[in-house]
Amino acid sequence: MKLRITEAAQFELQKLTIPEGMAVRLDADLSGCCTWNFTVKLILDEQRRNDSSLTEGNVPFFIDHFTKRYLGEDLLLDFEASTGFSIKSDEDVFACESSGIYQLTT
Repeated sequence: MKLRITEAAQFELQKLTIPEGMAVRLDADLSGCCTWNFTVKLILDEQRRNDSSLTEGNVPFFIDHFTKRYLGEDLLLDFEASTGFSIKSDEDVFACESSGIYQLTT
């Protein structure tokens, strides 16, 4: 998986204090029955079994196989003050719930 981070997102991520053994998790949640809702969360978390880990811009990230499958292989993490974090792939743009690392509304 390839994760690129914009300067704006890097600036916001550098404000975090990430405890030893933890990282920013890209976490997808799929819910619904007739209509599917797909939510991406950015949370501080410990590594889980079968996670992939990577470091981009001196920030460690974890992602599980489920999330990786839905987000794709080539991602861009961006930040805008008015909307918060977003993850973009070649096919989609996902707004991120980031209350686990920031008190922002998205």
